[in-house]
Amino acid sequence: MAALLAEALARAGRRGLLYRGAWGDLDGFALPAHMLRIGDTPHGWLFPQVAAVVTHGGAGTVNAALRAGVPPVVLPVFGDQRLWARRVAELGAGPPPIPRAELTVEGLAGAVAAACADAGMRRRAAALGAQIVAEGGAARAAALLEAARWVRADRKG
Repeated sequence: MAALLAEALARAGRRGLLYRGAWGDLDGFALPAHMLRIGDTPHGWLFPQVAAVVTHGGAGTVNAALRAGVPPVVLPVFGDQRLWARRVAELGAGPPPIPRAELTVEGLAGAVAAACADAGMRRRAAALGAQIVAEGGAARAAALLEAARWVRADRKG
C-alpha cells in the first residue's frame, strides 16, 4: 500500500506524509524522497497545512479533513467508511471514492491531482468545513448526552 501511494504521489507530482497510525505496521521500509513518515500528529494542526488528505474514510478523519477545508481522497475498506466516502463525493468536496479492490496507481494519482487542483472541489470542501465548525456538533452531542443523563457530569473520562 505504501509503495502504491508513493508511486501515485510521484505521478501526481505531489509530496506526501505517511501517517503510521495505530493499526498499521508502516515502519519497516524506506520511503522515497518525496515522502516523510510521521507519528502521532494532531489532525487539527496538520490537515490545514496540506493540500489533500488520503484516508480510509473513518468518520473522524473525514471530519477532520473537512473541518480543515481540505478535500479528502477516500479509500474505504469496511463499515461506515463507504458511506462517508460516497457522501463526500456527492457533496463535491472530494473525488469519487476508490474501494480497496479497485485501487490502482493511476486511479489514486488522478484522485490526488483532482483534490489538489480542482478549485470548485476545494471551495466546496472549505464551505462544508466552515459549516461543520459553525454547527459545533461535538459540543451539541455532549450536551444532549448530559441532558439525557447518559454521561454523568461528575465523571471524568
